[in-house]
Amino acid sequence: MSERILPSGKVVNLINRMADGTIREDMEGFVLPYNEKTKGIYNTLEHICDSIARREREEREKASQAERESTETK
Repeated sequence: MSERILPSGKVVNLINRMADGTIREDMEGFVLPYNEKTKGIYNTLEHICDSIARREREEREKASQAERESTETK
């Protein structure tokens, strides 16, 4: 079981139980094969990554815009 801390500060314990019943301490290095059964999780992960990248880009653009505006007013 591995312990994770969410951004909210909440602590959760994860159990990585594989289809054959084995339990992995973590999923590092484990490659989930892409097939009909797993394509849903890959699509979900793609959407999550896209959302994170979009949010980070928007935050950088806002910071850059704020910096430009602050230098223009000086």
